[in-house]
Amino acid sequence: FPDGLSVAPDGTFWVGQWGGSTIRHFRPDGTLQRAIDLPVRNPTKVAIAPDGTLYVTSARNGEPDEQLTRYPLTGSVLKLTD
Repeated sequence: FPDGLSVAPDGTFWVGQWGGSTIRHFRPDGTLQRAIDLPVRNPTKVAIAPDGTLYVTSARNGEPDEQLTRYPLTGSVLKLTD
């Protein structure tokens, strides 16, 4: 499920994938530019720093133990750089 839309200065936008482990980057026309797999479940929001660094929050509440074992960073904030 899409979660936490963020619009970049260039008009593209980022969306977290609740129930998954991916963030997706879309062009203004809605076409997928790229997807980034993450070591967490439930990415909830992508924040874009002025230097282009991405910060991604994720939710831990309600996740079963088996998912937390597989994705132990769930509930963390991730910093993504190129």
